[in-house]
Amino acid sequence: MKLCTVFLLTICLVMAGIYVTQAQPSVCIDAGHGGDDSGAVGHGLLEKSINLDVANRFHNLLKNAGYTVYMTRSSDKTVSLSSRTSYANSVGAGRFISIHCNAFNQSAHGTETYCYTSGSSTSFRMRDKTQPQMVAALGTYDRGCKTAGFYVIKYTNMPAILAELAFIDNAGDAAKLGDAGYRQKAAEALKRGLEQSREEEQTRSSMQRDSYYLAPRFSPDGSKILASKAGYHGLYIISLAGEVVRTLSDEAHVGYQAQWIANDQIRYGKADALFTATLDGRVARANDRQEMRVFAENGEIWLETYGERQQLTNSGDIYFNPSLSPDNKHVVYEGIESGIHVCTLTGDDTVIGRGNHPAWLPDSKGLVFDVTEDDGQEITASTIALVLLESSQNRFALTTDSMLLAQRACVSADGKQLVFDARGKLFLARLHGFSIRNCQEIKIVE
Repeated sequence: MKLCTVFLLTICLVMAGIYVTQAQPSVCIDAGHGGDDSGAVGHGLLEKSINLDVANRFHNLLKNAGYTVYMTRSSDKTVSLSSRTSYANSVGAGRFISIHCNAFNQSAHGTETYCYTSGSSTSFRMRDKTQPQMVAALGTYDRGCKTAGFYVIKYTNMPAILAELAFIDNAGDAAKLGDAGYRQKAAEALKRGLEQSREEEQTRSSMQRDSYYLAPRFSPDGSKILASKAGYHGLYIISLAGEVVRTLSDEAHVGYQAQWIANDQIRYGKADALFTATLDGRVARANDRQEMRVFAENGEIWLETYGERQQLTNSGDIYFNPSLSPDNKHVVYEGIESGIHVCTLTGDDTVIGRGNHPAWLPDSKGLVFDVTEDDGQEITASTIALVLLESSQNRFALTTDSMLLAQRACVSADGKQLVFDARGKLFLARLHGFSIRNCQEIKIVE
């Protein structure tokens, strides 16, 4: 009886441990600015350093509480806004929390917390729970809960907030930001806000009312486009004329890496599982068995062939978002600091450099991707570039107006058309050699 009791108790404890582990969502912590971008400055303090110190303290608190934690940077490195969001999306983080300090006119002071204007109800709840915790911990003026279109909370496909701890150029606020004790209190307040928001059940997202489209992908026959809305919410089939042919899903977060597997079938991920959806509305659990696949794990890229694993990267950066070429001979992936890489299946690596969201040309001979510039809060310029593997150092700018903010391009299977999003709108163009022609907005009719 004693052995049985011990055995049953052990099973219960193991199951309880599994439950606790599964119940804790993964969190991506984003320390704003870094490297070449110091952020705001004041009273001998650099925003990038304050952000990173609070982020590292927050990281330690969450790790000790059993969370899976990712960080867009854990040292003084330059990381673009596009890389931050692309990384958070690629690891499937359950929450995204960006840490910043404010600055204005030396007299403005206090704490404020943001979520995206059309964000999910969970984002609003996380913001509303975090703001009072921050104010109470820091003893700062309550500037309130706010909304904005900051890039990192708009393009992450999970509930996201951005916390402005205090004003670094205000003497009173800066004295607290410069105090390690207050920075620890800020980290603890962020944790309490996160945990309090988790106590309330997530309700339906309001994102379905947002007409901001992104991440267009051609159907195999090039007659239709699969797209999502801001935050990769929902799956929408759109004709090249702009008609929304069908809404496959208006659920949160299902659009990231959704892909066509036939002219009438889509594969997408939801709740750690893969599903297929047909254009007539049928949904089924997908079979993920593949002869060859690439995936990211613990910041490294792996190739699996018939169940045998091979590591393609060897540290030096955090790598994510891998994709096999159509001919299955190369892998493209992103480094959060180093940009785009292409390697052979034996691991021979070519660094393409700055860029995000790479997509293969249909003949596997090159890539299209976006190259962005930002000011630490917003994308200020972005162009779609093309590079051929045989001359990877030669980039060709397909979009010439950097203020259009073109991103997330896709080339049709016949190699003749290019589609991309820019400022929430979809654009279609003819691909002609190393340039595009007849670039037109796809005017969505809902």
